[in-house]
Amino acid sequence: MRIERANGTRRAARAVFAVLRPGGRFAAIVAGDMKRTTYNTIALDLLARHGGKPDWDDKPGSIRSLVNPTKLEVLFRKAGFTDIAVSSLATVQRMASAATVVSMIRDGHAFYKSLIADLPADRQDAAWAELTVVLKRFEGPDGITGPGEINLVVERKPAP
Repeated sequence: MRIERANGTRRAARAVFAVLRPGGRFAAIVAGDMKRTTYNTIALDLLARHGGKPDWDDKPGSIRSLVNPTKLEVLFRKAGFTDIAVSSLATVQRMASAATVVSMIRDGHAFYKSLIADLPADRQDAAWAELTVVLKRFEGPDGITGPGEINLVVERKPAP
């Protein structure tokens, strides 16, 4: 799975390069350091604990390898881009509730789900339930607000 994700990211960068006109610029927003995004860190650590994978962030091909600014630059350079700039930017995450955060993660984040995929369904449900309880402590009258980080990547396809 990790190799497929890395290969898919490489293929995507090459596909963008192929369709971009010479001299054209491309920008992408990519997740930043998971440890600087409160709810990501809590979710990843909790799910990893349930799944018996506490070293999730140290493995090659983990989600963190795709958000590292240096690795992003290398990825786009290997695809053929030049004038690559990666900027890490602080953000504020706002969600309606803990349940919304858990639903978003559960429905759309394959790496998170992979941490507990080997568990029986009842233990997976228990992990999601615990995550909801843990995140509820961050709820306020306007939902959940917390710090985050994104990487802005801007590059150019060289002119002939």
